[in-house]
Amino acid sequence: MPQVADATIQKLLNEYDNPQEIYSAVISEKKSLINILNSSCRYKDRMTSVIEYTRDYDLDREYDKLISSDIKMVTLDEMEYPSRLKTLELPPYAIYYKGKMPEDDVPAVAIIGARDCSEYGTFIANAFGESLAKEKINIISGMARGIDGISQRGALKSDGSTYAVLGCGVDICYPPRNIGLYHEIQRNGGVLSPFPPGTEIKKRNFPERNKIVAGLADLVLVIEARQKSGTSITVDIALKQGKDVYAIPGRLTDRLSDGCNMLIRDGAGIALSPEDIIRELAVMWNRDKPDNEKLNQNYINSNDRYLPSKDEGVMAYLDSYPRSVEEIHNRRLLKEPNVTLAQTMSELILFAMEGKIVQVGSGYFNIKLC
Repeated sequence: MPQVADATIQKLLNEYDNPQEIYSAVISEKKSLINILNSSCRYKDRMTSVIEYTRDYDLDREYDKLISSDIKMVTLDEMEYPSRLKTLELPPYAIYYKGKMPEDDVPAVAIIGARDCSEYGTFIANAFGESLAKEKINIISGMARGIDGISQRGALKSDGSTYAVLGCGVDICYPPRNIGLYHEIQRNGGVLSPFPPGTEIKKRNFPERNKIVAGLADLVLVIEARQKSGTSITVDIALKQGKDVYAIPGRLTDRLSDGCNMLIRDGAGIALSPEDIIRELAVMWNRDKPDNEKLNQNYINSNDRYLPSKDEGVMAYLDSYPRSVEEIHNRRLLKEPNVTLAQTMSELILFAMEGKIVQVGSGYFNIKLC
């Protein structure tokens, strides 16, 4: 119904037993319904709009349009509705989706960050998305350009599942440049929205979209973000929901890392490798869902293998000349064919933070010269 959001829907459902009764009350213009619609309403003509909209609404036609567009809908009172969203203070009454809905019994991580990300952010987003999805962890994001879309592409590379929450109808691809990703996500996950099909993208829709991104995840990972950005809004929403927030550290002189570094300063978890996130999820799921075997519990104690001693690991493949992460990893593979990119990346970040190596530019490292 036009101009009727979830708070008003909840009031209507408290007054009437089911949606059918609300529908009948609109048609008959019941006084109790008029009182609810007019209470604390900034829309003077809301009741008139609702009545006209409902009388003109062709239920069969709209249902057929959903079916023909392969769009599904699940409401708050249905079993298929995500249990994570039911715990929100004001869950969306309905979720529209193409593809499938995220499973309740599968761990999920929301990966968010800057739209205009750096080469460093691009590399990290792709590596984390790919590594986490490889462990059967759902990746939740907003399909935006930059960190969001890159992490979701990374998940798809490893045949993992990823879910995009849109600030428009699921029949609209936003941004349009991600049309390929939009279709690919539907084959290995789903595209979701609390907004009916046909809803155009609007700035006021993003807080609701961000609430669902955080709500569908067990924890939120921020890869690159400016100090004041849309990412910080999502983080605030996640914290209010009681979700753990992790951040990727960055250089102090890099404005795209200001948001992440400040989050870490304020108490967010530090993610030096995908294994840090996997280990945290394993601990979380072992505590809250001890009978669930979706995560490899060995990760709880296995992270030590990613902490090489001073004279071991990736440092053997560095010299005074700045080299990219890809080049360093490829050199390492010649002698250590089983080493993973995630391990190389983890060690590089760790040694850089310890001051044993130097990061030069975006994604380039060399040994520290005395």
